[in-house]
Amino acid sequence: MADFCFYCGEELPDGLDRCPTCGADQLSYRRIIEEADSYYNSGLEKAKVRDLTGAITCLNDALRFHKYHTDARNLLGLCLYERGETVAALSEWVISKNLQPTDNAADHYLQQIQTAGEMARIRDMINRYNQALAYCREGNRDLARIQLKRIIAMNSRNLSAYHLLALIMIQEKEYDDAWEILKKAIVIDVGDTTTLRYQQEIRSEREKENNGKKKRHKAKVISFQDGNETVTMPTNSFRDLLDGSGTTILNILIGLILGLLVCFFLIIPTVRQNARNDAANALVDANETATTNQNSISQLQAQVKSLNDELSKYTGMSDAVTSYELLMQANASYAAGDLAQAGAQMASINRDLLSSTGQSVYDTILLAVNAKKLDTDFATATTFYNDGEYDKALENFNAVIAVDEKYRDGETLYRLGQTYEKLKQTDQAIATYQHLIELFPDTAVASRADRRMQALQKGTQAAVSDRLGTETTAAQPATENTGDQAESQAGADPAAQTEGNPEQVAQ
Repeated sequence: MADFCFYCGEELPDGLDRCPTCGADQLSYRRIIEEADSYYNSGLEKAKVRDLTGAITCLNDALRFHKYHTDARNLLGLCLYERGETVAALSEWVISKNLQPTDNAADHYLQQIQTAGEMARIRDMINRYNQALAYCREGNRDLARIQLKRIIAMNSRNLSAYHLLALIMIQEKEYDDAWEILKKAIVIDVGDTTTLRYQQEIRSEREKENNGKKKRHKAKVISFQDGNETVTMPTNSFRDLLDGSGTTILNILIGLILGLLVCFFLIIPTVRQNARNDAANALVDANETATTNQNSISQLQAQVKSLNDELSKYTGMSDAVTSYELLMQANASYAAGDLAQAGAQMASINRDLLSSTGQSVYDTILLAVNAKKLDTDFATATTFYNDGEYDKALENFNAVIAVDEKYRDGETLYRLGQTYEKLKQTDQAIATYQHLIELFPDTAVASRADRRMQALQKGTQAAVSDRLGTETTAAQPATENTGDQAESQAGADPAAQTEGNPEQVAQ
């Protein structure tokens, strides 16, 4: 198998400890890789015997030496998933996928986890565990138990749920039940330190109880010397009380007392406990939806955001390929002169995903498409204006202005002002003329706009009407408009000679 330099990627002859190209020390690198493989093998052996804690430690050491060790990272995710730490496992598999996009077992793991039902189940378990923690902090241990038992029923490998449930039982001095829970946890991970610590705590408490029982037992016996022998015998036994003539009556009274005690200490507590359990279950079911949204929404949003950020990398790559394909199609349409088709293809291209060369081609085509669209919209607006459809003309002139308000050196703004006048919108017409004068000062079109604005401001509506009537008559000679003659003689813009007929300007 060929060996390559870790620094420059140059192929190395067998047995060479230093790269002849860049001089990098290959021997040290090989030692690091061997050390990482050694930790990985140790972690694999521990995982086979269910020592997940030891395996996780070894695999983290392997990744500390070589972060690109894909097998170690994937096995680390499996160990975490086996302990019920699904979110941490997903993080490791996503990192593994990013470091090695192809031929990676993490693809299969992610596909199995990211199904609709599995993700919903994981979210539900996280919500329930957070709610159980909240119940513990509030002192509602019975409600916490119910939630934890439901989590274990959903995922029998959730170590965190086992630990919290055992801790509640230890606090309630239910050592036998807690021991059974910890026995199930130790099967999942034989080296988990939390499980072992809780078991040691239970052993200590049991020893204290046993020592107390021995002391009480010793107090019930007496010892004395009979010659050379030591005699040990119990103190007054229960049978001493039965001696005498009232034995039968005493037995009856004792039976009644025992019956009452059994009823009081066994039957009544059982009924009360069942009632409390029923009430607790009803309370949990009633509040489950509200508490789920209140306690874990921020955490879930953070997880979703993290996963979406990772998935967006692949989505971005796909969009970049699509954008280049559409750019090539748009360029072909542009070369063929089909600007309408090129514009439709350009609408789906994401310019930010293109290289500098691609962006330059994009800008060139977009400029031509916009120019064609401006010409079309201006011609359409002019046609509507000549036909007396001023509302439609206004809409199309505004569409041109929205793209390029300097289109045709202010002529479009001037026609927009005329349209406002036709619609009796004097304030908008004055504002349009004022804006035109600011953009194109000391020009012929600005002079015409200034005269119209002054006429509107003075309120000479009759003069304005005559002026509009003169300008919208294309067949009349220019000599009828003395103002336009003065502009032509002064070298004004040729567009001023046809300001009364927008159709001529469009042509």
